Amino acid sequence: MYPVHWLLTPLIRFLWMPADSVLKAPEVALGLPITKAIDVWGVGCILAFLFLAENLFPVNCDNQMMRCMVEVLGQPEDNQLRAGRYTHLFFTEEEAAGGPKWRLLTHEEYTAVSGIEAQDRYSCIDLLSSLDALVNFYPDEGPAESEDRRAFLDLMKGLLHLNRSQRVTPYQALQHQFITMTHLTQHPDYLRDSQVMMSICQDPGSYGADMPIESRGTAPNLGSFYGGDDTSSSH
Repeated sequence: MYPVHWLLTPLIRFLWMPADSVLKAPEVALGLPITKAIDVWGVGCILAFLFLAENLFPVNCDNQMMRCMVEVLGQPEDNQLRAGRYTHLFFTEEEAAGGPKWRLLTHEEYTAVSGIEAQDRYSCIDLLSSLDALVNFYPDEGPAESEDRRAFLDLMKGLLHLNRSQRVTPYQALQHQFITMTHLTQHPDYLRDSQVMMSICQDPGSYGADMPIESRGTAPNLGSFYGGDDTSSSH
């Protein structure tokens, strides 16, 4: 779908970013109790970065991060917003015809409440309208790739659920069809290629594992491994 070595430079950039900004779960931003579900959210953010070669949510501004979460995933549930210690930094509750309703603060309101200047979103990709847009983010490459992307989307929806209690558990994630590849049995060639690439990821001696850290920024030439074709599947 895209050259494997093309991801290495963005991945190195990702690894240098502070984890608390890159992987910040909504419950952390809102000031809700923390559970192991924040790690599940973090895995979802990492997978999104590997797929998009860009962060799904901005990391340079908490205000933009929350706005993009709402745009892509929807607004947190009212009970989450009422319970959050830091909800007032992002949302305000207003009276409406059908009862109180929460809305996002404007940039100006955020700056006034937090004392931090709200920043614009900077990204090399357009913000997804929803997670469903992942399926068609890249050009169609056939039925096997499309089915794989749909399985990936289903996993991502479980990992990036706004409500921590409804996220998949680590065990459930490991049993998901995108990980086990059981959805690819009707596409043996694609399945074989995916298994080969996954075996590289699982090899302790794979690229960069035994290299000095200052040398890991140099992307390898994987063309020979793929027989001159640098394309790969979603896996």
